Amino acid sequence: MPDNALQFLRDRLPDCLNYWFIASDENGKYWVATSSKESIIELLDEMYYFEYYILEPKFSWILCENHHNVIIQSGTGGPIAT
Repeated sequence: MPDNALQFLRDRLPDCLNYWFIASDENGKYWVATSSKESIIELLDEMYYFEYYILEPKFSWILCENHHNVIIQSGTGGPIAT
């Protein structure tokens, strides 16, 4: 997996979509937003570390960066498969 998740997302996440972005905290709360690639990366660059999920709008794949800084993806297509 990449050493820098933000650079990975910049390089591999398709520009043309709005994604579902799900952020979680240590207390089990989740926040959901529809966001562009640029907005997601800007947010992640400005925030402290937290686990998050990015879903393709047609649910063909989901990507997660977990608390071990590991990027995991499930589904078909998506940034890891390209």
